[in-house]
Amino acid sequence: MTPTIDLLETIAGGVSTSARRANMASIVAGLDVYGEEAGLLLPHRLAQYIAQVAHESARFIHDREIWGPTAAQRRYDTRTDLGNTADADGDGYLYRGRTTMQLTGRRNYTKFFEWCLAKGLNPPDFVADPAAVNTDPWEGLAPIWYWDVGNPEGRSLNVYADDGNNEMVTRRINGGTTGLPDRLELYTRAALVFLGYARATIVGFLEPDAAGAIVVDNGTKYAVSAERTRWLRVRLSLPPGTYDGEMIREIGLFASPTIAPSVPAGQTLIDPADVSDPGDLMRLIWMEPQPITAGTSYARNVIMRL
Repeated sequence: MTPTIDLLETIAGGVSTSARRANMASIVAGLDVYGEEAGLLLPHRLAQYIAQVAHESARFIHDREIWGPTAAQRRYDTRTDLGNTADADGDGYLYRGRTTMQLTGRRNYTKFFEWCLAKGLNPPDFVADPAAVNTDPWEGLAPIWYWDVGNPEGRSLNVYADDGNNEMVTRRINGGTTGLPDRLELYTRAALVFLGYARATIVGFLEPDAAGAIVVDNGTKYAVSAERTRWLRVRLSLPPGTYDGEMIREIGLFASPTIAPSVPAGQTLIDPADVSDPGDLMRLIWMEPQPITAGTSYARNVIMRL
């Protein structure tokens, strides 16, 4: 799937502005050009990717570094590890962070330019004209380049996205775990939106107790698997007329489920026995059957791999 600007706005939240929507449009443009080849159009990978670019850009507000300069920014001028010269000649400012992934340093501008050439994309010379990175489709392609080969490992971060390993994705982009809680929240929002729950509101997380179990409000305990998991509480507002008169155990939050052959095609209300494999993105804890009334918000609890 390729996200729309409206979906990205739902994930990011906050006030809609023309500048933010323009930055989101650049993300969409980049994915239109290279998202499929980069393997980023699978929902579980896309959720990881969007969470990272949303955090790095303060939820799509910034597409270039805010320059003071600060003391750290002054040091960029002679950062030879970034490909800048050893002289205080303005390289730090010239090759300052740009795009929603903050492409920084002469070396990265050069490598991104060479990558675009190798893909037959006919880019402008970003080394001679660094500001051209902030034009489309390059502004949306630079984060994909970094995700694909420009990161310290030189290989696609899809390998970590496939494992649901938000921490390693963050380390390869940030160099550490700065902002990890916000990245996790954005990942959760993105995953829910891409799975069709754009009206979902995250209520909060619960962590396992000392014995490794999740304890819910009524005292029931659920064992947590050895995988990286958190208990996610979600509130869903159902549109009028969606499930009137139905009884439902849970709303399935699946990335790629395997449904039992006996389930009719298109059926949306299912029991646990109807799902032979819930997929890799989210796993469910099933509740007691409840009647569904249109226009009401229901709290739902799921186990989500992080």
